[in-house]
Amino acid sequence: MTDQAETKEQWLKVNGNEVRVIRKGEGPPLLWLHGANGGGWNDFLEALTSHFDVIAPDHPGFNQSSADKSMDTIEDMAFHYRDLLDKLDLSRVHIAASSLGAWIGLQFALTHEHRVLSMVLCNAAGINIPGVRSIDPFSMTMHELAGQLFYDTAKAPQLPPLDSMPIEMLRNRSMHARLMWEKGYDPKLLPRLNGVHTPALIVWGEADRLIPPEFGEKLADAMPNAEFMLMEKTGHLPYVEAPEALLEAVIAFIQQYEKQEV
Repeated sequence: MTDQAETKEQWLKVNGNEVRVIRKGEGPPLLWLHGANGGGWNDFLEALTSHFDVIAPDHPGFNQSSADKSMDTIEDMAFHYRDLLDKLDLSRVHIAASSLGAWIGLQFALTHEHRVLSMVLCNAAGINIPGVRSIDPFSMTMHELAGQLFYDTAKAPQLPPLDSMPIEMLRNRSMHARLMWEKGYDPKLLPRLNGVHTPALIVWGEADRLIPPEFGEKLADAMPNAEFMLMEKTGHLPYVEAPEALLEAVIAFIQQYEKQEV
């Protein structure tokens, strides 16, 4: 692909699920795993295409991808991405991910570490620290939750009323609940991460009210080859609120491992 290449959108059938994949750029393959707010393309991904072959799927059940009834755990998502990479003929990838997507990335590394070159994980869900308060995303409305995601609340999206909300937003919320309503974290995840030796950069917004920075520090401490990066004046979505700083960090970190065989 060239720098002038248009964004390529394709649909793949993966174990019965119709999955939308958006792809653009040139360089080492970089798999983007989006958060519960949904997939699609954004300015941050566009900036990455100057350095990487960016692969941005919609998780099953999110945005325009379908999900059968058997897809109801983070582990299911991890095995889905094994099969998706097979469909794309990608043996190994770098991973960049946000929130729910970062949890999926961690689970994928636990079960398929040989396919991951490096990871940049932002404000990851999936773990719990007793005594440290986090926000249950299902304890408030979507409108209330949107205001909790940003350091600068002026950057929070103005969501339409529920009765005129785009169907994709409602599908995202529904699939998010299917995955996390009964099990908002995995108590076995943290103690298992000491076996994951993949190089990882754990990025966190210092003003994350949804999942405080203590979670990121704990996560980085659990992984043998992880670094922790705290971003000032940033909330739960660094790729939206501080895209330039995050872009610089992603490029610098992944460049250390670009020469490995993919």
